[in-house]
Amino acid sequence: FVGTAEEVGEVRDKMVVLQKELGQTASETLPKLCSKIERKQALKQLRSIIEASDAVMVARGDLGIEMPESEVILLQKHIISESLKAMRPVIVATQMMQSMVMNPRPTRAEVSDVSNAVIDHTDAVMLSEESANGKYPVETIATMREIIEKTEESPYNDLYQALDLNTSTEYAVMMRSVYELSQSFKAKAILVLSMSGFTARLLSHFRPDATIYVATNQVATWKELSLVWGVQPYFFQNDQNLDSMIERLIGRLKDEKKLQADDQVTVFYGRTPESDSMRLVGMRTIR
Repeated sequence: FVGTAEEVGEVRDKMVVLQKELGQTASETLPKLCSKIERKQALKQLRSIIEASDAVMVARGDLGIEMPESEVILLQKHIISESLKAMRPVIVATQMMQSMVMNPRPTRAEVSDVSNAVIDHTDAVMLSEESANGKYPVETIATMREIIEKTEESPYNDLYQALDLNTSTEYAVMMRSVYELSQSFKAKAILVLSMSGFTARLLSHFRPDATIYVATNQVATWKELSLVWGVQPYFFQNDQNLDSMIERLIGRLKDEKKLQADDQVTVFYGRTPESDSMRLVGMRTIR
């Protein structure tokens, strides 16, 4: 029940203490923190809480108890918008497909609810009782997936121009350029090397039409990016060679039939191990 950014910081500090008590080194990756926004108090410090967190969840059930029902959908949009600006993955949860706990089909209102969350650019929608205790868990997931895919195919999902970042850095401008390049050439995919996940999260913010395929040699980054919108991460263990990782990524994607000969892709290397300032971007034709 997070209410302030300081509480998030206290949890992080506690994790560091536990890490030492368990005999782990400081270089080992700590668990990520996802803050559930479910209290009125949290809304007063929303931006600072989001900045202090690794991800955010819109917990609409408890939020609907603390706030008037008529305000919950507007708060949902506000929380998603602030999370996007801070480049934090955001999840919309609670009663997305509640009627499918007992019924094989959703209500029209539930379909609209899921679709609107996608249009708002949430990174993920989450089921709870529907899949944990419901009579139709598989059907619920299949239906939700269909709603998501249809909505993302529509022009109503293209709201990138309205999104702003909380930061205006050289790297953010470069990611906007990668987005524009992929859009202009109608790239089949965007291939990215990302060790920390920052590059992939920043590029995801712009919601490109092309899928973002990420090569990383960090298992924690591989797991974390599974939550980020439009990103499909691939893990290449013990590989430090940038060219090798891109070639291995292309090979995997060709094997999985996600890429084929003559496809146009945008390739971005980001910060390399050799030079923090070395950033390479360009178009490539798959052979």
